[in-house]
Amino acid sequence: MSILPLTALRAFEKVAEHLSYTRAAEALHVTQSAVSQQVAQLEERVGKRLVERSGRSLRLTGHGELLAAACQRSFGALERTLQQVSRGGDGRALQFKLPPTFAMKWLMPRLPGFQVLHPELELHISTSVHPVDFELENVDIGMQRASEPDPGLHAISVMDECGILVCSPRLWGKRKARLAELESMTLLHSANRADDWPLWLKLMDAPQLKPANQIEFGFSLLMYQAAIEGLGVGIAQPEFVEEELASGRLVAPFKQVVSTGRKHFLVCPARGRHDPAVARFFSWVQSGAKAHRATHEH
Repeated sequence: MSILPLTALRAFEKVAEHLSYTRAAEALHVTQSAVSQQVAQLEERVGKRLVERSGRSLRLTGHGELLAAACQRSFGALERTLQQVSRGGDGRALQFKLPPTFAMKWLMPRLPGFQVLHPELELHISTSVHPVDFELENVDIGMQRASEPDPGLHAISVMDECGILVCSPRLWGKRKARLAELESMTLLHSANRADDWPLWLKLMDAPQLKPANQIEFGFSLLMYQAAIEGLGVGIAQPEFVEEELASGRLVAPFKQVVSTGRKHFLVCPARGRHDPAVARFFSWVQSGAKAHRATHEH
């Protein structure tokens, strides 16, 4: 069996990451000449140029880009496995990466109940509007919005994606639920849910409605806060504004709820479903979903 040149591959991966021999050497705590020599030996072994100079900077060749991507995936997988082994393989930590609104409005209110049942688990939660890449990131559980989840992932559905019009009671005042009222208002948009307004207006048979103004936000949580502050009217996921509607900080002048045809799925790599910590969390979520459905059916 051929022995993989792990030292050379690690050196090349750092060069590919920084596009600099100097910065790669600093990251590896070795000399620049050592990194350069390792990359040269790797190029000699594969018989291809992997890195070349472009003016005063470096760039990867096509073969280099291919190998760099494989190195990122492989070393990332090794690092994740080493962390699991160092924890004793008992799943005592969970790494989440979720959209900000989903994390704040869906996960946060539920986590206390999970911690009561599983105080032994350590939770690490990060947020991003970008989907998780399980091959490159040290993440156990993410969220996917789709009509069907990625077949390469283990997934459980937690809610249907839909929308209801909401705004501040101060903004709506004593207006009646008439579409014409929206023409004098500002429509609030979330960049990640760009089709909410077109779908809602189509449902209301008013696709040509022209609002007074429009404001777009990077994610829905900002849009919800803008609605509470009276900046305009927005389309909200009903589960994410239950508390605001119950307290009266938001009102829903129109009762029609539009469906986008997508669902919100909690996802993990197929291989990760057997991790004890992941399995406990998914089982707890599914039990909560069943209890929620039973409550609303009676």
